[in-house]
Amino acid sequence: MTGERCVLPEYMEAGKGKPLIFIPGMEGAKEFWRPQVEGLSDAYRVIATGLPVWKPCLESSVADCAGCVTALMDELEMDKAVVVGESFGGMVTQELALSNPQRLSGIILCNTMDRPRRGGFG
Repeated sequence: MTGERCVLPEYMEAGKGKPLIFIPGMEGAKEFWRPQVEGLSDAYRVIATGLPVWKPCLESSVADCAGCVTALMDELEMDKAVVVGESFGGMVTQELALSNPQRLSGIILCNTMDRPRRGGFG
C-alpha cells in the first residue's frame, strides 16, 4: 500500500511498560477495548485502536490494515508489542506476524479465522 492511502487508525492509550496493542473486529472501534485498557494500564502501555482506514480501493487487503498498524507503531516510537486481535482484527494480527515478525513480542487471537472467506466459513 502506498503511504498516502493509509490513514493512521484512531487510538486510545494508557499506562506505561511493555506495549499491548488491541485491534477490534470489523464492526468494532477503539472503545470496544475500554475494559482491557482500564484493567491492564497499571502494568502495561495499552493502545486500543480502531480499524485503520484509507481511501477506498478494490485492491485493499488485510495486509493494508496491517501496514497501517505498523505505521501507528512507528508513530508511537514502538519497536515491538504484543498484539491482540479480535475477529477481523485477528486476521490483521496474523498478517502482522507473517509480514513483520520482528515487530511482535507475541500475538493473542480471539474469535478469528485464518483468512477472509466469501460465502461463509467453508
